[in-house]
Amino acid sequence: MKKVVAILGSMVLSSVALAEGSTITGINLSGSGCSVNDTRWVITEDFKTVSLFFDNYFAETTPEARVGRASCNLGIALKLPPGITVQVDTIDFRGAAYPAVSIDAMGNEVVTGSATLSREYFFAGMRGARDKTTWNKDTAFTVRDTVLSAAIAPCGGETILRVNTSLEAKRGVKDPTGQTWVGLDTIDVNRTYDQQINLSFIPCH
Repeated sequence: MKKVVAILGSMVLSSVALAEGSTITGINLSGSGCSVNDTRWVITEDFKTVSLFFDNYFAETTPEARVGRASCNLGIALKLPPGITVQVDTIDFRGAAYPAVSIDAMGNEVVTGSATLSREYFFAGMRGARDKTTWNKDTAFTVRDTVLSAAIAPCGGETILRVNTSLEAKRGVKDPTGQTWVGLDTIDVNRTYDQQINLSFIPCH
């Protein structure tokens, strides 16, 4: 059974007990891709995997706009007991990218667009990790970032885990009718977009 945490405004309704006596005390969401009305939050029964589900996290081009962008900045407030820290093991992104294509003089399809997922993760006040993936063909993707030592919280006390992501869709300058679309997709048909965070709670000094 999964524990579901309801979101109201920019904060969870109550703290959520995690592994090793740690708690999530709040969550903050900002960005065009993750309003509080269409973002859901799930923690697995063992409290080690956190998933976000988005209903409208995508970027696309239009005849009027050659570049489309969307973003989601997540802040998870954590309270850690003395002698415990939290490490981000992996972050998974699942989705799809459809770069714009056009037909050349020989009747062949030519890709004229691109789709990009950018992300960074860090604990407040600390350096973290950044990465970027670009697709130049239709792709149903699963991206796994192994973060490990790039995102370890201070030992004990209160901290905030930041996970900032952005999507960018581009079409060619000479292809005004082409359309590029990119979004984070989910394996659950009842939910549209997905981001999964895996955590480890470990002793520290």
